[in-house]
Amino acid sequence: MSIIPHWEDKYCFGNLKEKLLLWFCFFSLLVPLCFSFALGKETSGTTTLSPGEEQGFTFYVRKSDTLLGTVDVQSGIIDIYIVDSDNYPDVFYYEEMFTDVTGLKDFYFDTIYTDTYYVIFINYSSSESAVIQYTFNVDKGMPTWLISLIAVLALTAVVALMIFLIIKGKNI
Repeated sequence: MSIIPHWEDKYCFGNLKEKLLLWFCFFSLLVPLCFSFALGKETSGTTTLSPGEEQGFTFYVRKSDTLLGTVDVQSGIIDIYIVDSDNYPDVFYYEEMFTDVTGLKDFYFDTIYTDTYYVIFINYSSSESAVIQYTFNVDKGMPTWLISLIAVLALTAVVALMIFLIIKGKNI
């Protein structure tokens, strides 16, 4: 009789095979979720605002993240407001405002708290339409990337353990 426990002895390892497979499945599902959480949201396109018209875009931004924006007003003059969810659609209580925007405008917005923010274009002109080309991106901060890195490392550890046990001749 050997002192070293055998792989087949279910009382020794406590069904290690099933636990490893369960953790592998869990982390396999968790990693894509973490990456989608970490990559942020990018919105881009072109829009035309009629006189007096407005258009808004929604972004969920965490406290450690930054909203980056590039707006190219090809014709007309617009105002850009960044409003939090408590004050939307009332743009008079704004977090950030850019008035009389013509041409190219690059900006970034650092949030002071986690919330849903709205970027609103308003064409206050009574006679001229505005053509706008825009790109917005939520730049994720360090804590978000750290969560994703931990999830990837945990999945890698589970896979490495499974490969090690297979190489040692243990049938998973």
